Amino acid sequence: MAFHWIVLAAAIVTSMAGQTLLKAGAGAGDFIAQLFDWRTILGLGLYGGAAILYIVALRRIPMSVALPCTAISYVAAAAIG
Repeated sequence: MAFHWIVLAAAIVTSMAGQTLLKAGAGAGDFIAQLFDWRTILGLGLYGGAAILYIVALRRIPMSVALPCTAISYVAAAAIG
């Protein structure tokens, strides 16, 4: 069971890293440049990886518990911002 909690924590951290990179990639000149910016591409990859980790965590952690745990990302986003 501890494994799934570690995976949930990894999903939250990976999601925050992906979102931060997506925001960093948003500084590109235009939309097409933003799509092909390395930060955007890496951010999308991390964000997708976070979704996979979250799916793994949901195998053993009830959604009614896992979803509120992801709220820590709002606090982290405010701190990063």
